[in-house]
Amino acid sequence: PMRIELMNGSIVEYDERVSGVDAIVLSEVIEHLDPEPLALLPRALFSFYRPKIVIVSTPNQTFNLHFPDPSRVRDPDHRFEWTESQFRSWCDTQAAQFGYTYTLSGVG
Repeated sequence: PMRIELMNGSIVEYDERVSGVDAIVLSEVIEHLDPEPLALLPRALFSFYRPKIVIVSTPNQTFNLHFPDPSRVRDPDHRFEWTESQFRSWCDTQAAQFGYTYTLSGVG
């Protein structure tokens, strides 16, 4: 059986409630992080917790061409919106540093 638990806390500080989980999903989260927490996130995610599966989704800046003003971010709280190439580069770095593999799909 699948058990899903929603938690409130810091995304970059160790939280024993998250220890031992099989999967972590960051759905539309990273684009809301300031530079410092974004830089700390990989260590927390891939070193502290080391889940078997990590799912990360983030808006694709290139897709903004389909919106009325493609020069604007989709949400005023977004600190950035990466292109597919920028997101792939971030994934490459994390995979190499922490020993993960990844698949990139559904970019939009």
